[in-house]
Amino acid sequence: DVTAVTVRGANLFDDTTLMAYGNTTFVLSADRRQVTITGDKNYACAESDTPAQLIAGKNVTVSCNISNKNSEVPVEFQLYIEFPDGTKNYLHHKSSGSKTFSIPDNITKAIFKLFVNLKNVNLDSKNTVVYSDVMVNIGTTPLPWEARVGASTLVVAAQDFRQLMSSRYQ
Repeated sequence: DVTAVTVRGANLFDDTTLMAYGNTTFVLSADRRQVTITGDKNYACAESDTPAQLIAGKNVTVSCNISNKNSEVPVEFQLYIEFPDGTKNYLHHKSSGSKTFSIPDNITKAIFKLFVNLKNVNLDSKNTVVYSDVMVNIGTTPLPWEARVGASTLVVAAQDFRQLMSSRYQ
């Protein structure tokens, strides 16, 4: 029996899969500690999908620093979740620091969103927001920032491994 196993660190925020929406651009720093986002469209953001089963039925703590020099423009880290019937829920983290969310166990979709403009109107000029040390971890205690790691490997059951090796050396 061969099973695929994915090994991850504590950080569930996958900055390597960020996508820009709403005429948005973003730059990820070389050390991956900062995401600088610029945009002017309504609800402009950068977002990253995460497998719903990683957080379903768990407490999830989000921590980050948010630097927005334009106080007239609302921004936030948002956790968007969706349910089997299509219902959507938006979990808001509007300032630097940490916040814990209790995630229902029946979610079907989860997206982490970094907003540069949370208004329902386009801006006259582009806004730039820096999100730093973005950390999303399981549990109610915020953990220190770490880069997200992820790797998949195949695991072979012991009996199958013995059969594989014995057939190889016959």
